[in-house]
Amino acid sequence: MALNSVIITTRMNEMLIGSGGRRHPHVSTIYRWRLRGIRGVKLETFLIGGRRYTSVEAIERFTERIPRLIRAITKSGDDALVLSQILYWFDHGKDGRPRARKFVEGERYVYKTHVELGGELGIPPGRIKDSLKRLRQAGFIETKYKLAKGGRTSHVRPLIPSIAAAMTKALIDLPPVRHNEQERDQTD
Repeated sequence: MALNSVIITTRMNEMLIGSGGRRHPHVSTIYRWRLRGIRGVKLETFLIGGRRYTSVEAIERFTERIPRLIRAITKSGDDALVLSQILYWFDHGKDGRPRARKFVEGERYVYKTHVELGGELGIPPGRIKDSLKRLRQAGFIETKYKLAKGGRTSHVRPLIPSIAAAMTKALIDLPPVRHNEQERDQTD
């Protein structure tokens, strides 16, 4: 790893400005990528003198490994990130309870404005709206618009059977994982 590829994690978000026209992700998102990851894939970091760093190479590995299956079933990187974030909110927290606790018509939903979801992912609100539309058309999510937080808000829930079916089909089409990726997955 070259010395010029080392980045302090609190500055990583600034480095990501302009990547694909996106705004940068919030610093808390970067720490969540380091601590919890996205669907089991964590951002590699290291400590030097009490400060946490990552590298350009680690960021590239992280984005390459962000759920292969989710990337395979979605039409864009934005869609993959949005779907991954929705699945994160429907996972269980440290307390063992689902993070999504809002019920609408008997079903569990997470509700976020396009600005909030965009802030979590570093994607402009208009592109969040487009991604939600494509994910809904693909049958991966159900979206209802309800009043919350003083305005019209997206209430979203993943349609797990549909996502699982698409992933199963994609498994057949995906190339096999290279040997060094399997070793890395086993050590995580």
